[in-house]
Amino acid sequence: HTIAITNHRAVLIICQTIRDANDVQSYLSSQHSNIKLYLRSDEHTKPEKVHPGDVIVATNLAGRGTDLKILTSAVDHGGLHVIVTFMPNNSRVEQQAFGRAGRQGQPGSARLIIYKEYNNVISYSSENEIQFVEYWKKKRDKFERNNMNEATKEINRIEAKDRLLVHFLDVVHSHKDDLPFTNDILQPGFNSLRELWSSFCDHDASQR
Repeated sequence: HTIAITNHRAVLIICQTIRDANDVQSYLSSQHSNIKLYLRSDEHTKPEKVHPGDVIVATNLAGRGTDLKILTSAVDHGGLHVIVTFMPNNSRVEQQAFGRAGRQGQPGSARLIIYKEYNNVISYSSENEIQFVEYWKKKRDKFERNNMNEATKEINRIEAKDRLLVHFLDVVHSHKDDLPFTNDILQPGFNSLRELWSSFCDHDASQR
C-alpha cells in the first residue's frame, strides 16, 4: 500500500490460495482504490496494462498465466514490485515469481513475506530476518532434494523391472517350442513360474 501510494510503484502481490488472495484484496481495498484481483489463469487472455500505483493481487497460478504489460510511466517510477506472501515450495517457483519483476532489462524489485505460523520455530525480529528466511529456504530445499532423490530411485526401479520383464519374455519366446504352454497338467506350474519371476523382478529392481 505504501509503495503504491507514496512511490507510485506498480505492485504485484502473489498469494498461495484463492482465499489468501481474497483476504489480501479485502484488507487493502479500504486503503487503496485501484486494486485488481486475479484468481484464475483463464480470466485474462489479453495483456494487462499496468499503470503507476496499480496493485494487483493474484494467486500464484493466475500470476503466472497473466501477461502483464508494464507501461513506460510505471517503469519510470521504478517498475513492478513483486511481493510473494508465502514460502514457495522450491527455488524454481520462487525464481518464477520474482522473475515477474525487472523483465527485459526493466527496473523492478521483489520481496518475500513470511506468515506468522513460521514464528514458532524462530523468533522473528528485524535483527534475525535474514537468518529466519534462510532457515526456511534451506529446510525447503532439503525437502525438495529428498523428494527428487526418492523420485529418481522409483524411476530406476521401474526401468529395471521393465528390463527384466523384457528379458523374461525374450527367454520365453525363444524357447516357446520347448515349453508346455498347452499342457493342462503343467500349466499351473508355468503360472507359478511367472508369478515367481514377477516377485523376483520386484525384489531385484528395489535393490538397484
